[in-house]
Amino acid sequence: MFRARFLSFVAVACIALAPLSALSQGIPRTADQIGLQAHPFGTWGYDLDGRDTGIRAGDDFFSFASGTVFRTMEIPPDRSRYGALDSLIILSENRTRNLVETVARSAQAAGSDRDKMARIYNGFMNQAAIERRGLAPIRGELDMLRQARTRSELAAVSARFQGAGGSTLFTMSVAVDSDARNRMALYLSQSGLIMPSRDYYLAAQFAPQRAAFLDYAETLFRAAGWNDSRARARDALAFETAVAEASYTAVQNRNERALYNPAALADMARLFPGYPWASFFRNAGIATTRRVIIVQQRDAIAALARLHGGASLETLRSWQALHLLHLAAPFLPSTFERSYWRFSNAYLGQSETPSRERRAYNLVDEIMGNAIGKLYVERYYDPGVEPVIQQMFEHIRASFRDRIRNASWLDTATKSEALLKLSRVRIQIGRPANWTDYRLLTVSGEPARDFLTSLVFRWRLRLSRLTRPPDEDAWDVEPQMAISSYSHERNAITIAAGQLYPPFFDPAADPAVNYGALGAVIGHELTHGFDDRGRQFDAGRQVHNWWSDADDHRFREAARQLIDQYDGYEILPGLHIRGAQTIGENIADLGGLTLALDAYDRFLQGRPAPVIDGYSGDQRLFFGWAQIWCTKVTDAGMRRWIATRPHSPGQFRVNGVVRNLDRWYSAFNVGPRDRLYLAPAQRVRIW
Repeated sequence: MFRARFLSFVAVACIALAPLSALSQGIPRTADQIGLQAHPFGTWGYDLDGRDTGIRAGDDFFSFASGTVFRTMEIPPDRSRYGALDSLIILSENRTRNLVETVARSAQAAGSDRDKMARIYNGFMNQAAIERRGLAPIRGELDMLRQARTRSELAAVSARFQGAGGSTLFTMSVAVDSDARNRMALYLSQSGLIMPSRDYYLAAQFAPQRAAFLDYAETLFRAAGWNDSRARARDALAFETAVAEASYTAVQNRNERALYNPAALADMARLFPGYPWASFFRNAGIATTRRVIIVQQRDAIAALARLHGGASLETLRSWQALHLLHLAAPFLPSTFERSYWRFSNAYLGQSETPSRERRAYNLVDEIMGNAIGKLYVERYYDPGVEPVIQQMFEHIRASFRDRIRNASWLDTATKSEALLKLSRVRIQIGRPANWTDYRLLTVSGEPARDFLTSLVFRWRLRLSRLTRPPDEDAWDVEPQMAISSYSHERNAITIAAGQLYPPFFDPAADPAVNYGALGAVIGHELTHGFDDRGRQFDAGRQVHNWWSDADDHRFREAARQLIDQYDGYEILPGLHIRGAQTIGENIADLGGLTLALDAYDRFLQGRPAPVIDGYSGDQRLFFGWAQIWCTKVTDAGMRRWIATRPHSPGQFRVNGVVRNLDRWYSAFNVGPRDRLYLAPAQRVRIW
């Protein structure tokens, strides 16, 4: 979603010696691949100088493996975090920004994708024109809100902003129907929050952020000429706090069965009274006849509809106007823009606003990210890596197959369904087979207008998929992003081109390091198909319980043990990881590294692993895992992380995982005297 991406700017093998040599010619290891702050990755893919050998591996493996790098690492002032993954994010951003800036400086064929990218970029860079135009780009929507006399008229304006993060009380999406995988379905979800999560409105620790929100809202209202700006800000914040109270938590949103509630659009007013559904759907381009929508957070949506029905029109006008102003603020005159970044930087933990050039690029990326991805792939991607990564994936899948077959805690029927699902997992590497068609996207060169127009374009694009069969080759991310993902809808893993660089993957590196890095990431994504959410989907990708009662109980018990472990990890004084919120990613981390170890054994084919610089194969594999999660975060950024993210912070993606793996204990001679030591009976074993 735009709001998350624009605020944070973050976007996530059986290697034979001959192919390694050939592939290394296609992917040179240069400083720009490492990012803003270069740390060399040694002669075999791991930075030995980054260790802190004054720390025992069994006391703090994260620091033992990367402590010197971590201590000397500096977070750029326009970011809230920096680490190995961020170095690839910055690398991709620098590369694609250079591509976009080159396009923007050259004449382009009128109406082409490059012409549209140039107009968006140059429009944002023309600050004088933005100042002259003032609020003109959003005047139409603002006037509609000011003049609205009914809830139906307000819902009509709200319907324009589908896909814009929290800018509507309810947001719709189009996805594969999880009850019938041969068709697409319309989904309805809770929304309506400007700040990152419900905690920011309700938890005592975020009182300063709420005060900043109030000042920010008042500034936007005053700059827009809204009467009684302070009162309007208080009113909007009070309403939004009530929205937060009604919303499901991140843990509640992990129950897929509870999130599948089909309803006829024509029945929505009866089922969820208080909201003008007919106006909302009609203005979003959806006919209410013969159409079914999947209501996700059923109780929350009922509460939000009642909240809307009970609020005054003045409150609703103020609240919706605030969301429109917040949505457009980064692209409006400096009064709005400065206020936006002052508020955003405060809760992100950034001391500086990103450069105007970077913000211009990110607007192009938000509106036409797939077109930028096409340029990136043409310039930087080497498809020669695909067979290598595919083979690594097959080793990991074979290792998972053996683990399922040998799992004494699973009965025969559960094993059979798990094996069938595993056999159907696909991997997508590098870049999509098909690219977005932007011919119907109109671009004016006015940043705020272009962004709002792009929301309409993207929503119509999504709606068009309702009438077509599911696209098995669809991608969930842009190829230039440094990211990997797993899709429950398609039972598919995606590894984007932007992640295929050191330290995550280097064809010239020691295979043990590659298995500990990208191999474990692939294993992580594969395990997502069998974590607390993934296990709710069967081999046909439908939501239904295919587990025996005994197997279900044993899985939950192991998951509870892992939740308890992570609940005990303190990040800042009084701030702990939320084990239940992060359980899916923690299971995937544990599974991913476990599978990487098994897959590395397959790579060796019974041969002993070589010893390099005194380190065994297992040791080097664990170093590869530790190196990719070396990340430093500001305190404000960490508080946001814990409140909003499903992943544990980097330190515990390392320490929290390795202490559950028997092979880590033997690799580093860890025993009861070491702080990370867990007795064998306390080590969590799921997959």
